[in-house]
Amino acid sequence: MNPQKQIEEIRNSILKSEQQFDNWVREENQKIENLKKEGMSLPKEGKKKIQQLKKQEEKLKTEKKSINKENKEIQQTKGEINKLSKTKTEKLKQNIELNENIQKQRTILQERKIVIQNKEQIQQLKEKELQETLDKYRTWLGLNFKRLNGNKLRIILTQIDPQDHSREFYFTVRIDRTSRYIVEECEPILQSLKELVDNLNKTNDFSLFVRKMRKKFKETC
Repeated sequence: MNPQKQIEEIRNSILKSEQQFDNWVREENQKIENLKKEGMSLPKEGKKKIQQLKKQEEKLKTEKKSINKENKEIQQTKGEINKLSKTKTEKLKQNIELNENIQKQRTILQERKIVIQNKEQIQQLKEKELQETLDKYRTWLGLNFKRLNGNKLRIILTQIDPQDHSREFYFTVRIDRTSRYIVEECEPILQSLKELVDNLNKTNDFSLFVRKMRKKFKETC
């Protein structure tokens, strides 16, 4: 049974018992008063009845004490039930809040997982585009590449120096976790390298970047 309903039933029972007892006491008191009046007209019988009523009154007081004691125990029981009900309600509230927090964390983790997957897909697409670009221009640009540790790719260009067609010009590129291109090595060093890389990350046009790098290398000859 619901604790709140139990408490309500106990409260109603107490009120009903108190009301019945009060009614009974009033009735007995009225009887005593009536007998007292009769005792005034009938001295001997009245005194006897008054003595009997006094005994009944003492008995009633004893019974009332007993009832008060029972009521006190009932109140204590009601208090314990209220306490248990409150504890149960608090635990239920805590469980609801815990479940809500768990669901929020699951949602956050799922969103992060989707973000990571999207970044991985973007990175894979960029790597694929990079490979396709390298394959496309390998022959007629004198382009070659070498894979290095750490998912790095070294782009090697020849047929740039008119005095030495076999001379190698190169730069090393990788894609970081934010899907941005990073150029870590460049030989020979180009003053405009940072500008070229920034533009690459804006346009994502790696083919154009390779052509610009080739042009800048040629300007150093």
